[in-house]
Amino acid sequence: MLDCGHEASDLAAWIDSLSCSVKLPPRLREDFEKTGVTAPFYGDVRRVQRMTWRGSGRRAALEHRQSLPALPRDPRWFGVYMNDLSHKGCGFFHGEQLYPGERMRLVLPTGTDLPIEVRWCRRVGENCFEIGAQFVVGVSPPQSERSHD
Repeated sequence: MLDCGHEASDLAAWIDSLSCSVKLPPRLREDFEKTGVTAPFYGDVRRVQRMTWRGSGRRAALEHRQSLPALPRDPRWFGVYMNDLSHKGCGFFHGEQLYPGERMRLVLPTGTDLPIEVRWCRRVGENCFEIGAQFVVGVSPPQSERSHD
């Protein structure tokens, strides 16, 4: 991973270098550069306002981690497309299906490093899954990432 003192351009280059198999369907590509406050919809039960945070330049890095015993995951980084953000969670598009309860790590292009837990996932096209995740607070890193004193 990058040092704390990395430049924004180094981070963007690293994220762009990651494998990203997302194939956005045409209906999503039409307004994919949209940003701003997300309008509420009937039945929306969210307690906090979301901001649409899409765009071809808004890719993030997602680290797969082993978190569900029945679902083997090799630790690996992927590029994903962000969809929206709030102070409690986010939405993104990934080329692979994820499952509720999986815990992973998301690095935004701003350098913000966030532990997340998948809350839901739905297929929106071939190699395109829309995923909703909640930020996890108070999570210690896996044993393999802890420094040994």
